Order: sequence, then C-alpha cells, then structure tokens
Amino acid sequence: MKNILILFIIVFACCINEAKSQEMFIQSEVAANMAKNRKQLDLFVNGNSDIGSYTSYIGFQYGITGNLTSMNRLYISTNKKEPFLGDLELGGSYRLFSHDKKNFHVRLSSFAHLKIPMQEKNTTSAEIISSRLITDLYRSENYVLNLGGVFTRLSKKLAINVDGSYNIVVPKGEYKFGNYFKGGVSIGYLIFPAEYKGYDDINVNLYFESKYHNFAKNQVSGLDLNTSGGNKLELMAGTQFIFNSSILLELGYVHSIGDKNLTFEKDIYFSSIRFLFF
Repeated sequence: MKNILILFIIVFACCINEAKSQEMFIQSEVAANMAKNRKQLDLFVNGNSDIGSYTSYIGFQYGITGNLTSMNRLYISTNKKEPFLGDLELGGSYRLFSHDKKNFHVRLSSFAHLKIPMQEKNTTSAEIISSRLITDLYRSENYVLNLGGVFTRLSKKLAINVDGSYNIVVPKGEYKFGNYFKGGVSIGYLIFPAEYKGYDDINVNLYFESKYHNFAKNQVSGLDLNTSGGNKLELMAGTQFIFNSSILLELGYVHSIGDKNLTFEKDIYFSSIRFLFF
C-alpha cells in the first residue's frame, strides 16, 4: 500500500518536471466546459461485478452555452443479485474564468450536483450504515447535494487539475449518511502523438488522479454511529484513447486506502467509452 502511494508521488513529480497533456480527466471534475450544443454519452463500468456496488453509470452531458454544461448520470449495478438501476444524479458546471494562449491555458469552474435516491421503500439498516460510505452506496435513501470548484492548468502536454467539493447528505428516511469533503490533485500527460497533424490523430493520454474524502459520522434517527465516519484516499491510474476527436476509450485501476472501520472497495478495475457529437 505504501509502495503504491510512493510510486504515485514519484510519477506525479516527474511529470511536473517535464512540464509538457490533456485535460479530459477520467474521474475528476474539469474546468473545461463543453462547446454549445455539444453532447456526450458515457458508459462507465466497474469491473468488480461480484461486489456490484453502484459505481457503474450511464452518463449524458450537454453544452448549454460555451460556459455552462449539463452533467447527468444514472448509476447501475452489474451484479445480477441486485436491481439494475441505482440513483439518479443531475448537475452542471459553469466556467468562471479562462486565460488561453497557444499550448497553454488556465481555467476555473464551479459545479453542483444533486443525487436523487431511486428507492421506493426503506431498505437501509443501521448495520449497513455503521461502516458503509454514501459514495459506495449509489442505491441508498439519501439525497446528496454536491457543491464545489475546480482549477485546471494546461501547459503543452501536461494538465494539472485541482478540485474540491462539500457534499451535504439529506436523508429520505431515518438513516442519514455523514456529510463529507472530497478533493484532490490530478495530472494528465499526452504520450501520443508527439506532434498533431490533424483532428483525426489518435490520442493516447496517461492519467494519475487522487481523491481524498473526509466523512462525518452516519446517523440513525439523529444519533451518531461511533463506528462510522473517517478518511479515505483513492489513487487512480488510467489510460485514455481518443479516436477522431469524438470517441474516448478508457481503462484504469483505482486503489483505495482508508480507516480500518470503514467498508469500501479497495481495488477497482474499470473501463469506459464516451461518444462526443453535435
């Protein structure tokens, strides 16, 4: 575990020293909004089908204006023992600032998301939420309001991304998961092609993303569960292939480190495909 963290830090430092990337990050919010009327369909699949938590999703994004983008997800499970559909997440991002030059730009955006529980009856229990995290239960009974911001800096082939958000959990029943902070630093590096010849060039990007979570304690009928709450760190390494500037294929791995009392997926292999069109 410590070796993985050390390797992540070393690779991050080496890429910054190269100071040369892309900014279409795989799992992080980005400050680059979609062009007006641009659309994007996403299918993200968690490879751990036996666990089957609702981290896989079908997504749709739409460029409302040059600065405002609608971002929506429907979470699904690939575990045959669970219902297919999870929770619905509706949201968007707004670009607040942009400074663009050739092979360089700095951008700042704000974002907001609302996760809507799709349960029709109470299926959560005190035993489950005593150790589980709301981020690993995308079929819970809690609404989650996510408010945050993101900063992205692109210089030649290297993109550096910093994002942070505060997540307010609103219970639908007597079981409430704790509010939490989520944020991290991520990098993207363009490894192919060495020089662009046109929009049809195949792009290959390498990403290293991190997300730190700090969770307040879960509650039942307004009472804290002392075995809940805590800290979690996710480290992601992934590769992204872009074809004809419109089809994105992504493969990656996420390793999570957290407090011993928490229950979550420690290792996730994932794949995704995204289609961009007007």
